[in-house]
Amino acid sequence: MNALGALNVAREAARVEASVVFISTDYVFAGVGRERRHPYTESDYPQPLNVYGVSKLAGEQLVMQNNPRHIVVRSAGLYGKATSRKGWTFPELMLNKARTEDVVRVVDDQATSPTFTFDLARKINQLMNEGTLGLFHLTNSGECSWFEFAEAVFELAGMTVRMERIQTQQTERHARRPAYSVLASERLSELGLTPMRPWKDALKNYLQIKDAL
Repeated sequence: MNALGALNVAREAARVEASVVFISTDYVFAGVGRERRHPYTESDYPQPLNVYGVSKLAGEQLVMQNNPRHIVVRSAGLYGKATSRKGWTFPELMLNKARTEDVVRVVDDQATSPTFTFDLARKINQLMNEGTLGLFHLTNSGECSWFEFAEAVFELAGMTVRMERIQTQQTERHARRPAYSVLASERLSELGLTPMRPWKDALKNYLQIKDAL
């Protein structure tokens, strides 16, 4: 679906002279550990670690090769309405754990760029309306570890929660994940477009309105 499905959509869109938008991921990058302190930009060379990242990178390339009128968007740490087949987002998962568990354990050796899907959709819509094409990194500004993301959720929700930092190897997840996959956009600045708001501002907004979504 990530590769051949994207190819089919790109071809059909090209056949009727329509543009196509493909949503990709920060997992197209390998990450080199938390010692890497500069985000990946659109000009950085991708090197995925897992099958998901490989399939999304293949989708990117197939879309770009088969429809010149493309917008390929890499984003990360998505949360918002229905961002998970399980029916919850990371903030909601953390809030639920705080209510049901004595200690909330969260990995602290992976860094990301948490992104509110409302902000992402709004920025993609801006690119479409302006007729802008190509590859873009679109995330809320800034970075944090997943532990820091959870900390911010509890802080903004006004909750006092016992937390424990853990390492990725202590989790039950088997797929390799980049330790540092923070994204930033050089293309937005080149085009004179404003970056997306800071991730904590977006998270605060989400927690205020999530029940109405």
